[in-house]
Amino acid sequence: MSTAEDDLSSRSNKSQAAQALERLHEDEALTDALDDKGAKALLTWGEKYIRGLDLSTMTTDQFQNAIQKGMSIMRSVNRINSQRMDLSDEGFIQQIAGILDIAR
Repeated sequence: MSTAEDDLSSRSNKSQAAQALERLHEDEALTDALDDKGAKALLTWGEKYIRGLDLSTMTTDQFQNAIQKGMSIMRSVNRINSQRMDLSDEGFIQQIAGILDIAR
């Protein structure tokens, strides 16, 4: 990729990062099973995750995949929270293992 393409990709990713941060706060499916403190903690994690992506080294597709991965992790945490009273210890660990698989 040329320097001009790199600059364009970086600007595009920055714009998409701003949009992703906005979506975090609009997507109720990310936090609807959490109380206010839990939702705030998960949203803070999501913001740090997005801001921690190295936009300068990612293509737009790589960036989009990373955003989808982060949001998938957040949805999984939210879902597990809603089910935790119904899960056995084994079921809970299996759900956490699923999140860790997503994070790879």
